[in-house]
Amino acid sequence: MHVCRWLICLAVLLGCGVGVWGQLSTASLRGTALDPNGAVVPGVTVTIENAGTGVVERTLTTDDTGGYAADALSPGAYTISAKKDGFATQIHKIDIQVGRVVVVDIRLTLGSLEQSVTVSSAAPLVDRENSGIGGVVDPKSVSDLPLNGRQFGDLAALVPGVLTAPNFDPIKTRIFNLSAGGSDGRSSNFTIDGAENSDIVNGGLLQNFTIEGVQEFYVATARFGADQGRALGAAVSVVTKSGTNDLHGSYFVFYRNQDLNARDPFQTRKADFHRAQQGFTLGGPVLKNRTFFFAAYENTGEKNLGIVNTNGAYPEFEGSVGLPFTSRLATTRLDHQLNSKQKLMFRFNYENNFSLQGIGGIRAADNGIRSTNQAYSAVLSHTHVLSPRVLNTIMYHYAHFNNHLLPLSATPEVDRPSLITGGAFNTTQKTFIERHQLRDDLALNIPSSLGTHNIKLGVDYNHALAKSFLEFAARGQFIFFSDAPLTQTDADFAFFGVGNFQFPDYKDNILGLYGQDDWKVNQRLTLNLGLRWDLSTNENNPGFRSNIAPGGSRSKDLNNFGPRIGFAWDPVGHGKTIIRGGYGIFYALPVATDPAVESAFDGRRIGFAFLPGPININDPFPGLTQEQIRALVFSQPQFLLISLANHLRTPYAQQTSIGVQHAFTDTLGVTVDYVHNLGLKERLGIDVNIDPAGGIGSPDTPLAQEFGAVTAASYGPVIRVTDAGRSSYNALEMSVNKRLSHRLTFLGSYTWSHAVDLGDDSIGSTVANPFDLRSERGDSNRDQRHKFVFSGSVSMPHGFDLSTITSFASARPYDLVTGFSADGFAPNRPDGVTRNRGARDDAATIAAINVARASQGLSPITTTSPRSFFFYSTDLRLTKQFKIKERFRISALAEAFNIFNHVNYLSNGGPTFSGQSGAQNNVFAADFGKPRRTAGGVLGSGGPRAAQLGLRIEF
Repeated sequence: MHVCRWLICLAVLLGCGVGVWGQLSTASLRGTALDPNGAVVPGVTVTIENAGTGVVERTLTTDDTGGYAADALSPGAYTISAKKDGFATQIHKIDIQVGRVVVVDIRLTLGSLEQSVTVSSAAPLVDRENSGIGGVVDPKSVSDLPLNGRQFGDLAALVPGVLTAPNFDPIKTRIFNLSAGGSDGRSSNFTIDGAENSDIVNGGLLQNFTIEGVQEFYVATARFGADQGRALGAAVSVVTKSGTNDLHGSYFVFYRNQDLNARDPFQTRKADFHRAQQGFTLGGPVLKNRTFFFAAYENTGEKNLGIVNTNGAYPEFEGSVGLPFTSRLATTRLDHQLNSKQKLMFRFNYENNFSLQGIGGIRAADNGIRSTNQAYSAVLSHTHVLSPRVLNTIMYHYAHFNNHLLPLSATPEVDRPSLITGGAFNTTQKTFIERHQLRDDLALNIPSSLGTHNIKLGVDYNHALAKSFLEFAARGQFIFFSDAPLTQTDADFAFFGVGNFQFPDYKDNILGLYGQDDWKVNQRLTLNLGLRWDLSTNENNPGFRSNIAPGGSRSKDLNNFGPRIGFAWDPVGHGKTIIRGGYGIFYALPVATDPAVESAFDGRRIGFAFLPGPININDPFPGLTQEQIRALVFSQPQFLLISLANHLRTPYAQQTSIGVQHAFTDTLGVTVDYVHNLGLKERLGIDVNIDPAGGIGSPDTPLAQEFGAVTAASYGPVIRVTDAGRSSYNALEMSVNKRLSHRLTFLGSYTWSHAVDLGDDSIGSTVANPFDLRSERGDSNRDQRHKFVFSGSVSMPHGFDLSTITSFASARPYDLVTGFSADGFAPNRPDGVTRNRGARDDAATIAAINVARASQGLSPITTTSPRSFFFYSTDLRLTKQFKIKERFRISALAEAFNIFNHVNYLSNGGPTFSGQSGAQNNVFAADFGKPRRTAGGVLGSGGPRAAQLGLRIEF
């Protein structure tokens, strides 16, 4: 859609006086005015003023029930004053956090208006009017906690139920990835200042932001309101920093090198390493009490090494390879108060980075990738208070992303269990994403004899465009099922791609309509009621035409209705204990990967040859020219097709929870929740062109009836992306929160969970046995039974501060394979081994692996888990502050990550707590069962001990 059309639409909407932001990036205040006897007091004038900007955000009058409500407030410090004849003026000073509904009851005392009573307090630790589950990462945590890599999203792991997810996107290997509720990282949704920042091609985060520009963020892990959608996992709402009436700024620098790091146990010496990061922030008034600005910039330069380790299988390839990385991140923001009822916000963000990646472990130097990313986004929002009880809001957001992935070698990729060489088979890649978003929210506060209704109605519209170029195995990929000598040139399997690798453009119109009613039935009970409807016009390629999907055979999923119902009940009435729970249906973020891949692999654009061995690496097509090879691939019967099921439904989850919050004091509280998620209609790839007599296994009758034997002899594998996937997640999530008092603050969280699914990737893992889907059911690769995280900080005498993050976690499972099945996509497993049994070490699995290894003349193993496979890491930061003048200070700091240097080995093929991929899951590898590298690396969680020094100058 042309930009001018968007500008016209925006001008029309702004001209209608409609305004911005939903609860995604803001907070709400609620409360009741009470007299000395506890009776409600109507007619009290309540004024809410932003302490930083001096702007009066709302002037309200309490209703007949004594209540008041204010939505769409920016997080921060506020002054609440309450006035009524016959009573002294009450003044409350309070900090409110993003995503929270903060209840501040006003207890009036008898007196004159000239008298005043001032109360300073923090927001209550319990959510009296919100039944959703999640947690806030507050400004102190963002600024004070030690953070290896300094990415704000890594702090989300402090919240119970959140895991660092395996990285699935080669474009963004250095950006954090989150999992919650058993989902993978593709299913998490991110909003920055209310604007959606999710990748519509692969899912996950689209653009990274400097942590220096982040004020705080809220991580909703289950049962969030109807104004949030398109997420099965975490819904992360980030608020950027803004200017105030005081001019303030900072300059910072962080530095580290190999002398501050411990030696990796797989290296004979410390690897050369250098990283320098510096930048600045500046914010303040343009016009006091009216116009404010903020800017942040961060520049990173790094020289790292990738360590190739084959555990002696191929010593000539072992060693270190330089991996440079550079990054620039910038944020600018402008806030302007038009008048007492309207305000504007504009924000612009920029990201640019370059890296060499993909080298290390079993990946040799020539298998690396050269990656370049550039992204920018802009947000314009307008807030309009139409009346004391009506707030109407609008926002326009534009996002642009451009990426290039280039191979370091033009030779074919050759895969052995212990070594991968040659140009990466999935490069060259080029991706372009453009996104326009319009969002409108209407908030109403309606008192009645049956309680107060805080209603929100809204529409969220996105127009997305994606262009992709991706060479799949254009140079060829040769696979050895065992560690063959380098002199052996006949591979067990080969994979070739030819044709037009420019994907058809992907366009989608994504619409969300929602209504939310937070009904305060009485002082002790609030019901959270909501309904959301989501639509994607191109989720399953409705206009696509092929031999499998003729035109008009596709149907759009029009019944994506997501009801939400929850309750928050105060059984005692003192506001200290809240029992909460509820149920809801939540739909996934539509991504372009599946429809784009179907359009490309339609039998006309891109062709694949799957060649069973022996295939000569040096001359796989003897005597043929490139044109003849292309003609051969497109004419051979072994030809790949990928097709979406005609009536593909949007994946969704039914989420249920019950829990309790209790505040022991104003600064110490505990939360316990049980969460159950049932995932339905999840993507699952099934090869529908397999003969069940071909040794696949005992066929499941319904599938055998559907697919028969060979569906189409003129084709090879036909991967149908279905919605047959299903998952479950059960968890007990607990946290203890100590708010800052007596110089100490901390948060401790523990999660017990069990995640089960049919595939590890939500865009459609290809099953090993399409005739028995029950054999695919197993523990998810995100199944981490135990996870404990403690974070906190303490202020010590003489200007010293100490902060820490300590993490313990149990092993995650991984799949055990012997190679690929005949279609080249699905894994083969040892007989009797079901999916993701690695790191579980049951006797039956170990016995089955040893039978398979014996068939190849390999020695038996006793475990599938590297030693010390549980995860443990303690990170520390020590800061010394030098106060030069009242508003000028210098902070010198030292940080150490994994300070006790606990060795956290990667699993053999699966992710660990840090979310990194593993080293080896092929049971035919000579060194199977032995670790090859450690978790984390220099910038991840849990790598060998590393330290960095920093300096910050602030005014």
